[in-house]
Amino acid sequence: MSRVAPYSTQDTAQAAKWLDYVADSFAGISGTAARIGAIQEAIDKLERRELIGPAVASLLAEIFDVPHCAALELA
Repeated sequence: MSRVAPYSTQDTAQAAKWLDYVADSFAGISGTAARIGAIQEAIDKLERRELIGPAVASLLAEIFDVPHCAALELA
């Protein structure tokens, strides 16, 4: 049984705004490891620039199925 992190409606809406940005980060990149790295870098960049908070970063990591430190903290 998996647990789902308690994301607010606001977190979900904010994550939705960044879906295209994150998806574009790995466009044209082949190889699973390279894609994962590009996705993680895009999410981390948004968080470092304080455009998203830890909950939104965690949600984006879950959506794109990549490890993220914020996602691990919620587990």
